[in-house]
Amino acid sequence: MERRKIGVIIAQAEENSQSLFMKGLMEEAYVYGYDICVFSMYLRFQDTLYRQIGDSNIYNLIQWDAFDAIIVLPDTIQATDIATRLEDKIHEVFSGVVLFVDKDSRYFPTVKINHYKPYKKLIDHLIEVHHYSDIMFLDGWKNHVHSIQREQAYRDSLTEHGIPVDPNNIYYGNYWYDSGKEVVKLILDSREKLPEAIACANDCMAIGVAAELFSNHIHVPEQVAVIGYDSTEEGKNLKCKLTSADIPARECGRYCAKYIHASFEKEPIPEFESESVIFQGTSCGCERKMQPEKYFDEKENFWNTDHAKMGYSSYYNKFMEDLLSERDHRSFFNTIFQHVYQVRPFHSLSICMNDYWNSSEVMISEDAMRSNGYTDKIYRIIKCGPSEHTDNRISFDDIFEMKEMIPELSEQRECPETFFFTPLYFDNRSFGYAVIGFTDTEAQFTEVYINWLKSIMQSMEAFYRQNGLRELLRQMEATQIRDAMTDILKQLPLDLDQKEDTFSKDLLLLMLKTRLP
Repeated sequence: MERRKIGVIIAQAEENSQSLFMKGLMEEAYVYGYDICVFSMYLRFQDTLYRQIGDSNIYNLIQWDAFDAIIVLPDTIQATDIATRLEDKIHEVFSGVVLFVDKDSRYFPTVKINHYKPYKKLIDHLIEVHHYSDIMFLDGWKNHVHSIQREQAYRDSLTEHGIPVDPNNIYYGNYWYDSGKEVVKLILDSREKLPEAIACANDCMAIGVAAELFSNHIHVPEQVAVIGYDSTEEGKNLKCKLTSADIPARECGRYCAKYIHASFEKEPIPEFESESVIFQGTSCGCERKMQPEKYFDEKENFWNTDHAKMGYSSYYNKFMEDLLSERDHRSFFNTIFQHVYQVRPFHSLSICMNDYWNSSEVMISEDAMRSNGYTDKIYRIIKCGPSEHTDNRISFDDIFEMKEMIPELSEQRECPETFFFTPLYFDNRSFGYAVIGFTDTEAQFTEVYINWLKSIMQSMEAFYRQNGLRELLRQMEATQIRDAMTDILKQLPLDLDQKEDTFSKDLLLLMLKTRLP
């Protein structure tokens, strides 16, 4: 019997909240034996239109009739109009179960994470345990639903404890480190004295606040206490551990799987309820002490360093340099194959290329696929299994239909698997896509994997440009003739207006626009 399949549309799947959501979804979906296919952009924002086109093209790979249910996290997709167009597309072509997360849909039911209760716990902690009353609040985007919940929690906690709410103590940021740094500069310029505490709407901004305080010789927590929210691993691993609270994203993921299963079985669907745990660090002023065991990974070998294990983050990682040194396709893809160990553990990994993968003429020209998906035939050049000794191969003859997305989806497998599909592209030109699969819910899509793929994409662009330039030079050499009178080589001009010289023209134009690596 073929497994039921859940499609997930998301961006920045390695980010803390999205990662927790996926863990919860996988844990519960695997109980029911469901496969999951995740289609993810690398970034929720894009700084150029070309990159937005190249990144979001992964959503054009989705074969809607292959899925029994679709989950959309539209708030993670902040690129212009993409979430809206996806919502319309699903409404038009999909007849299965659809669930939106954290943002209302015009057509489909929505489940929302409540950030009010956990954030109020954090402000209560500052007041009740540390007796702070001058608490500055750095929220996220103004009028965003998540920001509104956090601000209301801040206001209510102060009011319930008899502390007046000063609007001048409320600032708005962008949920990124730079917001924290900018707010500290504003505080130092506008206030006569420092606040007792700065409560931030997430860990990134809290780390930015603490870093800027430190650069101004202000100690945390001795002079100013700082708290975050969303309990990132980065915050937990700081020397002065960041007091924060778990976003109940993992619980939300579990609930979504239960919702979908209940919909399949025509069973009643319960309301989503969750509880959050405070991570009591030392940045709030609590005594430094050993953190709860649950925050340590028993599998981690603390004697391993980035240098010793020669991983992607090692100073001695020469992955990109090795790729840039290759001159032929087999050597280039073999170098990728030899560096797959850097992104283990996984259950499966595939590097899938459009059918023009061996043609520099198409790869860097106007004929490359852009916003219209992928070629009908896909070449899986690299396929790797769960260990370095199982089902690993590099092949130029492994071809499948694009509508399959990945052949394993239609094959019999012992256990369910989650496949993460991400694009391989440069600007708006599509090379293909990568697929990494997990059967273990703890072996997750990570930032290391994303950076590994970025190295591959950037090197592919350089590789195909270099090959294109060599081809152009060969064409130019072929036009050289020797003058019979003077024995001097003469260069005949390339006729760039002729149809057969389109590639030469495209390459020369590309070289004029961008510097050749």
